[in-house]
Amino acid sequence: MIFRSFLDWFVPSSARADERLADRARTVAGSLLTISGTLALVLVPFLLVRSRPSPIELATFAAALATPVLAALAIRCAVNTTSALLLTNLAGIACVAIWAAVTGGVLSVAMPWLIALLATLGTFGKARVLLVAFAVDAAVVVGLYLGSVNDLLPTNLVPLEESLTLALIAQLSSLGVVAMAARIVVRARAAARESLRQNERRLQRIVDGLPASIAYADHSGNVPRYSFANRRFAERYGRTVEQIAGASVVEVLGEARYHQVEPYVQQVLRGEASEYDRTLSLPDGTTRYDRMYLVPDWAEDGSVQGAYIFGIDDSERKRVLMALQESQVRLAEAQAMAHVGNWEYDLPSDRLEWSDEVYRIYGHQPGSFTPFFRTDYVSATQAEDRPKLFDALAQVLATHSPQTLEHRIVRPDGVERTVEVRAQILHTDSAGRIVKLSGVVQDVSERKQIERELIAARDAAEAASRAKSAFLANMSHEIRTPMNGVIGVAELLLREPLDDRARHYAETIQRSGRTLLGVLDDVLDISKIEAGRLELESAGFDLPEMVREMDDLFAEAARAKGVRIAVTVSPEVPRWVRGDLVRLRQVLLNLVSNAVKFSSHGTIGVDVRCETDGSLRFAVSDMGIGIAPEKQAQIFDAFAQADQGTTRRFGGTGLGLSIARHLVCLMGGDIGLQSTPGEGSCFWFRVRLPAAPAVTEPRSGVPATSFANRRVLVAEDEPVNAEVTRAMLIHYGIDVVLAGDGEKAVAEHARQRFDLILMDCQMPGMDGFEATQRIREAEKTNGLARTPVVALTAHAMAGYRAQCLQAGMDDYLSKPFPATALQEVLGRWIAVGP
Repeated sequence: MIFRSFLDWFVPSSARADERLADRARTVAGSLLTISGTLALVLVPFLLVRSRPSPIELATFAAALATPVLAALAIRCAVNTTSALLLTNLAGIACVAIWAAVTGGVLSVAMPWLIALLATLGTFGKARVLLVAFAVDAAVVVGLYLGSVNDLLPTNLVPLEESLTLALIAQLSSLGVVAMAARIVVRARAAARESLRQNERRLQRIVDGLPASIAYADHSGNVPRYSFANRRFAERYGRTVEQIAGASVVEVLGEARYHQVEPYVQQVLRGEASEYDRTLSLPDGTTRYDRMYLVPDWAEDGSVQGAYIFGIDDSERKRVLMALQESQVRLAEAQAMAHVGNWEYDLPSDRLEWSDEVYRIYGHQPGSFTPFFRTDYVSATQAEDRPKLFDALAQVLATHSPQTLEHRIVRPDGVERTVEVRAQILHTDSAGRIVKLSGVVQDVSERKQIERELIAARDAAEAASRAKSAFLANMSHEIRTPMNGVIGVAELLLREPLDDRARHYAETIQRSGRTLLGVLDDVLDISKIEAGRLELESAGFDLPEMVREMDDLFAEAARAKGVRIAVTVSPEVPRWVRGDLVRLRQVLLNLVSNAVKFSSHGTIGVDVRCETDGSLRFAVSDMGIGIAPEKQAQIFDAFAQADQGTTRRFGGTGLGLSIARHLVCLMGGDIGLQSTPGEGSCFWFRVRLPAAPAVTEPRSGVPATSFANRRVLVAEDEPVNAEVTRAMLIHYGIDVVLAGDGEKAVAEHARQRFDLILMDCQMPGMDGFEATQRIREAEKTNGLARTPVVALTAHAMAGYRAQCLQAGMDDYLSKPFPATALQEVLGRWIAVGP
């Protein structure tokens, strides 16, 4: 561990410019240090044995130890400048020089070749080459010291003392080379730093010249800080680039503004790009508008370590937009005050009489000439529109009824305008012949332009609405898919024998998941309502049973708050009625839920009775906090609550009552309340629900044993959802087969028979719709019995259920689904027995 830490110090990870090169340098440095330790362990005992080593022997020993150590240190220095290969070559050359000096003439001839060889191997070879070189160096020094090498050499070679002297000189020379190399490295590092500073200054000048605000926020510490900003970004906040660098984001933006953009910051920290509009009041008193873009910066470990910030000056577009809006307002005012010209047409003389405004509309000075119908009016009319003009005139003369015509004219200056003309009979002669017409003319060119703009705006709004619907559908799918796993796993946990604490945690997960699902459903419902796509179903259902469900659903929550729920259904209320059970229950659930939420004592009354006009009146009363009179008028508005602290104290989106109001209106009813602050509230609504014949109860609550030995194919690409569905089915004794996509589902269906197929609609490759169509085609081709297919989908938008049924599926199960919903579907399709 100590040796490893020492090597990490030699080659620190923060200084690695080339990971592969750094790994090699680490290996070489470790080898050098190992050699030094080996030399010390080998030579020290011999120094102790020899009573009086000579100075030259001690110096040679020290040099032999120092060369690998200093070479390793030099390698550490070189790694930071990516020059380890230079030191590797130098170390190899030093070893060969020592070897040649010690062996004298034997190797002196081969020395240049060995230098070239080791230099090449040091450049292109692996670290073990250097290890061999240094090992040879150590062996030669030790061998000379023991005399073994000297004994093997010819007698005419260099004596031992002189060899040691030459070895020492070679060692010291190699140390000098290493020192020179280290100096070169240091100078190279200084040059590299200067080059880096120049590049940074050049980059700063480039980004300062860009017409955009650019910055980088480092989120690796406890407090996000700006580590870079260009001049335009700094000027937006009345600071310099130097003042921005290192400053915290909160310090630069201010607490209030940071809280406004914090959701976008959190979105980036989750790894998602975000964008928003920013309005800035600059120190010079001007207001600028920026479009800000935040892009996450990923670290090597996959976490978000910061954010790139880009701001585009959107001021011109904003000003143009505001100018356009102002122009539209002025245009509307001008239309309201527009002068409409009047005219008269004398048929016998073909002469016209125009008011001043008509002259101006046709591009003439008022009273500059006497106009005639055919020479002036008709000639000014666009040639393509003249047949319409003559047809309208003939209609007036034939039917004696006023006519309105819109046509184009061309003024003397070549400008084309659109006018609206209304004509009627003014005089007839004694014989009843029409002799004079009168009317008005108005230049409607601006109005026609506005109509075209409105059409374009309508098209844009419809496109935006479609985009919003697509977004909500995608959001529904992306949230409901993991929520199915969350709620489903929590439900599976609650089936297990848990201690009180674990059960509390599982119930909390399940409750929180259902709360989030409720918020999502509210958002989708309000979107459907706004788009006019919320449609009501009509089917018979047991009304008193539905009302009494309120006590079962909220009894536990009410008891926890010391509140009692009392349900009263008047005897005259019919049992079986026709309507939308789901939406009616949704309205009542919302009212009862609010009553429980805002009550801390007393009784919550749920009453249903018949009105004299035949409608049914539902009332939910409580003894809660009540609502102030000035707040009651807006309580049914979207996102509205009685006071701003209600959301923080009691939770909720403020959509429930707005959705309830819309649903009641769709049912043809009305809704209202009476409330006194501190005493409680009573919410009521009235709807007409016609009586219906008794409905045979659908198979529900089927015992789990009735599904035993059934086989179900689950086509689901999400592993968590597949596992949850599989566990639920196994609980009922069902044999389950999993398929990860549509193609595998089709293959499994062809291979074996199933009693039911649970088909996810959105899967990679072949989706659930295509897979179902393939299965239906195979059944038809091969004469097989129809296998029920139930759609599993996270989409909850209007029309999706019909799309599933149209694709050949038989039923629909929306994610996330509880075990009870799955059991009901199983009961409808594969239950055994009556």
